[in-house]
Amino acid sequence: MLSIAGFIRDENVQDPRLRFRWDEWGDALFSAPVDETVAGIFQNLSHRANVAFSCTTAEWIVYRFANLIDATEPLQCLEAAWAQQIDFRYSSDWRLGDNWEGPAKGPVRMALDQVSLAIEKERDYLDPSSSSAQLDKYARYLLTEPEPYRRWSRLIAHRFAKLYSLNPEDKLGDVVPREGIDPDIDFDPKLTDQLVNDYLRRVNFSQNPLLNTPDMMLEDGFEGIPYVFDIAEDRRQRLDW
Repeated sequence: MLSIAGFIRDENVQDPRLRFRWDEWGDALFSAPVDETVAGIFQNLSHRANVAFSCTTAEWIVYRFANLIDATEPLQCLEAAWAQQIDFRYSSDWRLGDNWEGPAKGPVRMALDQVSLAIEKERDYLDPSSSSAQLDKYARYLLTEPEPYRRWSRLIAHRFAKLYSLNPEDKLGDVVPREGIDPDIDFDPKLTDQLVNDYLRRVNFSQNPLLNTPDMMLEDGFEGIPYVFDIAEDRRQRLDW
């Protein structure tokens, strides 16, 4: 199962207090303001960069509520989502169950709904940047002390603007390793092959029911060897898309 990124744990954003307005429709969350500066950056990022940003922002939100919920299912969803950023056939469509309601579980469900939506858009070659913007405002609203998240959000948005800008001829863009979202790492995209394969070696489809087996992936049209990544082959397939 996915572990929350160390830089998020270091910020100690867990809080048993729910100091925000909440209803089961999530109206307060929907009406929270969007940071227009950051949202503008998202629109100029590759689709995969937006999915990576969405996954990580959801990690901030899950960890914020980690003392109030059983995070097993959300972390399984996020592990699958990171794999789907590499190739959507690593998992099928997923959602948290109907029991994810209330002021602690409800925000987690809404955050992961946005991650799932971003992946669906990536799969369908549509722009997922609106999910990045929504999740960004969710985090700012839900975190008791949002300043550490704000610093991370702006730093990574600008890092991605340099490394993963939107190419109209290749909107999907290169895979983003988890290390790319860590502000404490001097990230080098030339190591993408190695880093993505390191991640896939840690993924265990027999322990996460949301992940597809190699046979399921091949039946779904996956080209190559499941759970092995080759950036040159990935780029070739994108050119043929």
